[in-house]
Amino acid sequence: PVKDMPSDLQPLVRAMNTMLERIADMLDRERRFTADAAHELRTPLAALQAQWDAARLSVGAPAEADASQDKIGRGLARLSRLVTQMLAMARLDHVQGHAANTPIVWPDVVEQVINEVLPLADRERVELACEWPAGAAAPLPLNGDASLLASMLRNLIENALR
Repeated sequence: PVKDMPSDLQPLVRAMNTMLERIADMLDRERRFTADAAHELRTPLAALQAQWDAARLSVGAPAEADASQDKIGRGLARLSRLVTQMLAMARLDHVQGHAANTPIVWPDVVEQVINEVLPLADRERVELACEWPAGAAAPLPLNGDASLLASMLRNLIENALR
């Protein structure tokens, strides 16, 4: 407690208390992230294990093995997306309060995301396109974190494709 300290030590004690509170908050966020990660990864891992078991048992049936391998591939892609999203969320927790103030170059962000979701769009037989407004004005001028906005856009497009 600061009140029981001599007045010349109070600023130091306040600074130390603030630092310890920030550390405790950071550790709490890390614990929550770890718990959320374990919970979110449990379902796709169980599904992958079931598909792997089915693929091993269907050695004599090529059509069933191909179907199981295709499901395993989709499960791995889903697992990869979940890990990417959780890492982005952890990064967001880390930069909270330190918002990026970088102008967003939307054509670059959209091109990156469309390239990443193109295999899913092809599989779903959906054509993706983006039309930009005419003129030199930037579409939706915004400052922020391009990687976090790309993650949000990727999630929206993937959900729409599914």
